[in-house]
Amino acid sequence: MKWSGILTGAVLAVSATTAVSTAVTATPAQAATTSAACPGVNGLIAFTSDRDGDWGIYTMNPDGAAQTRLSLADDSDPAWSPDGTKIAFASARDGHNWEIYVMNADGTAPTRLTTNSQVDWDPAWSPDGTKIAFGSERDGDGEIYVMNADGTGQTRLTHSQQVDGAPEWSPDGRKIAFVSSRDGRGGNELYVMNANGSSPTRLTTNDRNDDMPAWSPDGRTIAYVGDPGDGSSEIYAMNANGSAPTRLTTNTDLDSAPTWSPDGSKIAYVSSHVGTMRIATMNADGSGQVTLTEHANPAGSWGPSWQPVPAAANSTPPPPGASLAASQAPLPPAARGRAYSARLVASGGVAPYRWAITQGQLPDGLSLSASGALSGTPTTLGSTTFTARATDAAGSTAEATYCFVVATMAVATQGLPDAYAGKAYSQTLRAVGGSGTISWSLAGGALPSGLRLSSSGVLSGTPSSTGAATFTVRARDGAGRTALQRLVLQVRPMTITTASMPQGRAGASYPSTKLQVAGGRATYTWTIAAGALPAGLKLSAGGYVSGTPVGPGTSTFTAKVTDGSVPKLVATRTLTITIAPMTVLTTTLPHAREGTWYSATLRAEGGKGTRTWSLASGTLPPGLRLAAGGGITGTPASAGTATFTVRVTDSSVPRNVATRTLSITVD
Repeated sequence: MKWSGILTGAVLAVSATTAVSTAVTATPAQAATTSAACPGVNGLIAFTSDRDGDWGIYTMNPDGAAQTRLSLADDSDPAWSPDGTKIAFASARDGHNWEIYVMNADGTAPTRLTTNSQVDWDPAWSPDGTKIAFGSERDGDGEIYVMNADGTGQTRLTHSQQVDGAPEWSPDGRKIAFVSSRDGRGGNELYVMNANGSSPTRLTTNDRNDDMPAWSPDGRTIAYVGDPGDGSSEIYAMNANGSAPTRLTTNTDLDSAPTWSPDGSKIAYVSSHVGTMRIATMNADGSGQVTLTEHANPAGSWGPSWQPVPAAANSTPPPPGASLAASQAPLPPAARGRAYSARLVASGGVAPYRWAITQGQLPDGLSLSASGALSGTPTTLGSTTFTARATDAAGSTAEATYCFVVATMAVATQGLPDAYAGKAYSQTLRAVGGSGTISWSLAGGALPSGLRLSSSGVLSGTPSSTGAATFTVRARDGAGRTALQRLVLQVRPMTITTASMPQGRAGASYPSTKLQVAGGRATYTWTIAAGALPAGLKLSAGGYVSGTPVGPGTSTFTAKVTDGSVPKLVATRTLTITIAPMTVLTTTLPHAREGTWYSATLRAEGGKGTRTWSLASGTLPPGLRLAAGGGITGTPASAGTATFTVRVTDSSVPRNVATRTLSITVD
């Protein structure tokens, strides 16, 4: 139930994360000259259909395969979250009016976000996933609102006397494009405003309707629906400032609801030029139009939303003895005609591993060795999917499917290590292919505050705020070819990384331990914020815990560190130190022989200064004695077994004491 009078359906173009993207950018009037992307990179397409007699939300692969229903009746307007794990949608499932809901990507756990007596529709996620913009009639006419992703903090953004709707966030999260009839002429025009609703600016000016804006992933282009004046509606694209509108579709009926693929190479849209509403895709320049959904009239499909691909999770090696696993980490892209080298990775099982391809094939010019080395010089452009199997020394197997891209030029950097607030950061981006000098720029999104990207591809600076930043970088070679890559950089707060403390022993010097911190700016100053160290230990301003614990026990304390930033960054962590009591280590004594000289030495751990040994109870075999230094010596006078308890004391005040019951057998 799209706000627009042209067609029902939802539109949302949001940021993908760390997906391999090698599409060459172009203005609306000029198509990209090269495009290579893995089939799975752009994720699923969600859409609405009434093919089963009622409205429901479905998903399908980018080629139209595996069409699957996710939701119940009376659901519409699907909108993928930026991480591709959730879908916001409008629903009348409560039997009263349309409200905004959110569910998992597989259709489970639907949760209602809005509750009012009027219609809410057109949900659109902010690029960072923290907010949802939507249209609502709750104040008497159609206006745009925003709320937190959990439904709290619902706030009105527009205040016109006409209908505003179809909100669409810019990839950097700073702007919202929308549709409005506020000019009073009765038609719809496209506007853009700041994310807080201020400074609305008109982008299109004509005597016909413009509708359903969809921002390209790099933020440079807006696709939209326009009326060419012949009674149809068509897909257009224009620069983000409203200039250079270019018609992409030319059909005899209605085309509408454009949404970009996350890599920017394609546009999904709704077309009814074959008699009923169907989902179709085309290249970003309007070529290569393909219909994806086919079903009998009068059923239709509308409102496509293209799933961003979540960032690849960091790979954690399995524990020893874990089952064999083949890493699913994406392979770096290759450039045609350039030497390439990468390695498939397995873990667990019993090394070494042997690799072999079980399905699909490598691009021409590349080969996979038994050790997992992928190398060669690719000769053809495009993407290839193949499955490789790892076999370990015990005969166990594990498989993984990989997508491999060969492009004229591509960004090889697919992920970035985490940064820490207040700590200097530097990473150099890499490109493959191209000619001449590669220059770098930011194509969309925003870097964390305090960082900058140089034209040579160095991402550096000192981040001043925390959180995940999603942005798109552009590499341009000397011939003008460009390649894009969407990246995510996680800036973590200054953190005390010391997770545990070594155990000490009462009366013994504690192993000096330096507390560790990640992030922040030197110099660091350490203090105890709560609790206390064991008696006898201290924490220096430099972060060292040292001293000699007086007695046994467990102490919990909170360490606090401040850095040299202005204003200062602060981190705390609660830690525990256990001090074990002084202990007699000797647990058994050797047999003695009657009439033969005997000698054994008792051992203890812990304690301070000189240890003094004595008998606490029982007696030694006749002829043996215990010295204060812990030596048991003498010549046993008779056979038998004697059981006794020894005691050791140290020089502490108060003294630490330990005892142990032992026995000596005289043969």
